[in-house]
Amino acid sequence: MHILEKPIHGDDSYLHPEAIDFSSNVSPLGPGDRVIKAIEENAGNIFRYPSGGEKLRGIIAERHELKQENIALGNGSSELIKNFCEAFIDRGERVLIAGPTFSEYDYFSRLRGAEVQYTGLPENLVVDAGAFTENNFKAIFICHPNNPSSHIFTNLDSLLEKSSALVFVDEAYIEFSEIESFSELVKNYKNLFVLRSLTKFYSMPGLRIGYALSCRENIERVKSYQPPWNVNTLALCAAEAALKDESFVKESNEFFRIEREFLFRKLSEVDGLQVRPSYTNFFLLKLKIPAKKAKDILLRKGILVRDCSSFGIENYIRVCIRKREENLKLLEAMEELNAAAGKEES
Repeated sequence: MHILEKPIHGDDSYLHPEAIDFSSNVSPLGPGDRVIKAIEENAGNIFRYPSGGEKLRGIIAERHELKQENIALGNGSSELIKNFCEAFIDRGERVLIAGPTFSEYDYFSRLRGAEVQYTGLPENLVVDAGAFTENNFKAIFICHPNNPSSHIFTNLDSLLEKSSALVFVDEAYIEFSEIESFSELVKNYKNLFVLRSLTKFYSMPGLRIGYALSCRENIERVKSYQPPWNVNTLALCAAEAALKDESFVKESNEFFRIEREFLFRKLSEVDGLQVRPSYTNFFLLKLKIPAKKAKDILLRKGILVRDCSSFGIENYIRVCIRKREENLKLLEAMEELNAAAGKEES
């Protein structure tokens, strides 16, 4: 029996505790004070089974102007990707993925026996989703903004209208950006499934909490593949607090706007380094040397980056926005890396 190899996520910061972690695309600001307070206040409730998440779904429903029946909660967004594939994809069906991108779409689709096809992403960071013309796919996966390239998608309603495929849109990074969510389209299209995560922007990867938005029939089908109590008590209360904390969102957005502009400008000044603008909290950098070698060199300088060869793109690393003092250390290390690469070429 063939065992499908699990995806490589590159999260090896535990192996390098002394390094500044630019590989993780989780906000460096940490969770908000209201989240910490909610966890402390609810710690005494862990001897009870978790609720069904009615309160959290109510907050999410109000946020997106939907009904609770349009919402499924997940033990992280990865669980919801798995549930989606279990619910809708069968052996031999075809799946289209806009990539290179997050590997879980591919992995869970193949686990169901699907045939996976990729559509490449252009140099331009804005992709016309309406240009996806083939109509014999069971599902189409789009990450908006895309990880690791930061591509965004437009004209999704055109794709939804002409395609019979279920269109799965992962918006795990949308809070970092100033672009519009596609969640509004859930009201009009039964073939749309929107995924959101509280891991990245709200800095809660250890609690595992995400949610999906779709029509009632799709949500019921996905929930039928979930175990009871799939989201724990502390994750539920933390998510409730996070989604109510408007000041945290405002302050975080301002921080990322400033640091994104600063880091892009400074990275663009490094000779031999190719960097494109970003719609989110990370940059994809093209190097003159292999990514693995660059990662090793940078680690010796106390900087941990994401080697993107596991995405299928060589000579690329991804770096995420951190606080100014740390960003300055990254820039210094990148200058030294470029000098080392130049010596190798000569």
